[in-house]
Amino acid sequence: MTIRKRIYAVVLTAALILTLLPAFAFAEGEAPAKPVDAFYIGAPYGSVGDNTIEGLYTEGTSVFVESEGGSEKIYEYGNYKYKDENGVEQDISGFLETGADPSRLENYATVNIDYDHFSTLVEGANEVTLLISVPAGVDKDGQIQYADFQQKLRVWVRIDRPLSVKFVPADGFELKGTVGYNLLNEEDFYGEGNKFIVTIETRDDPMYISPAVGSIEAEYIYYKSEDGTVEGFYDNANPEYERFDMTEGVECFLKKGHNKDIELTYYAYVEGLDDPVPLNFNVDIDAEKYGLYADAKNSTYTGKVIKPNFTIYNTDDEAVPAEEYTFKAPASKKIGWYDFEATIKEAFRDKYDYDTVIVTYAIVPKAPVLSSLTAGKKSLKVKWKKLSSKNLKTVDGMYIELATDKDFTQDYKMIELSKKAVKSGKKTVKGLQKGKKYYVRMSAFKKVGDDEVISDNSKTKSKKTK
Repeated sequence: MTIRKRIYAVVLTAALILTLLPAFAFAEGEAPAKPVDAFYIGAPYGSVGDNTIEGLYTEGTSVFVESEGGSEKIYEYGNYKYKDENGVEQDISGFLETGADPSRLENYATVNIDYDHFSTLVEGANEVTLLISVPAGVDKDGQIQYADFQQKLRVWVRIDRPLSVKFVPADGFELKGTVGYNLLNEEDFYGEGNKFIVTIETRDDPMYISPAVGSIEAEYIYYKSEDGTVEGFYDNANPEYERFDMTEGVECFLKKGHNKDIELTYYAYVEGLDDPVPLNFNVDIDAEKYGLYADAKNSTYTGKVIKPNFTIYNTDDEAVPAEEYTFKAPASKKIGWYDFEATIKEAFRDKYDYDTVIVTYAIVPKAPVLSSLTAGKKSLKVKWKKLSSKNLKTVDGMYIELATDKDFTQDYKMIELSKKAVKSGKKTVKGLQKGKKYYVRMSAFKKVGDDEVISDNSKTKSKKTK
């Protein structure tokens, strides 16, 4: 701490200062009482990239000072009034001792920021040095003497973060993406009329001091300059009031079947910082949902009620977990076609385009048992296991299929057998190629209304004709 002489820096003429000075003075060589401690009282705040403490010169901000002699004083900043030598009332602002006469300059302390010990504010805690000069009296020459010392001050600053962000597409437009698709490449994402409704948070928190308390709602509207050099989402569609530039750092890869709580990253451009500050938020965006389809296997007739064998798939050909849907199948045991609905549970409906899917399956006749093939001159005799009278009631006929390849595409023939022919258990197929190998298989069918229900194929056998 040092003791030095200083004329208080307020807008007063030297003559006026002398007029306002008290009649007492220190004896030569006598030093004023020195302050031993001081506390800065108040709620200062700054902004990122700034090097001022905006709350320093605010009405109500105070400095508490304790001197060597044990005296305690509080100097409170405010706007005060005094009368000049002409009796005209004038305004004066400064740190005035509590309860003291504002017309006397020796009642004011000075508080300034030491810019030699103060760097640009960053988000979080910042240590600032204050230079405090406390008046200690007036010397014999009429000059105010001050006791000077430094006071460390911690200032917390923050970047306001969004409480919520909602994407609002232009009228008649529904933003869609596909699974794994990056919306940066979605042309309509940057489109006229699109906007974000953003609620910005401000908090009255001693660790995060902010000039406002509560929340502020703003619209960030898509804007593109005529020359095409500026494009993005701006506050009030005015580049001069840019808060967030959505053209930088939008990262939105949709999860499979997921269309809520999409995480985007925006970059807040802050004066005084070279690089933008990345901040994340979640926003609801409708992604393209899954379609659904069912794959059901046919069941062979047993005479008993049959439980359907089916799987539901999404349009990525992935099986839908059984816990995501419910169904009630008919109690079926007769040969025929059946269908029922599988219903997606409410908790999973946001993943799919619709809530239900139709499952269709059949109960089919038993497949024939192909017994043997006998070669003849340009012919084959086909034999199968004869059906019992009970099983014969479950069919109205059979098919014999022949081809010169295993896939039944070359020289293909299909012969239909009546119920009477089925009873015989054999059939000679003529008109085939000489010395050619043929592949043969059979199936049974039953007519149900206008439908024909066909069994699975029998095992395939092959034989060369003579």
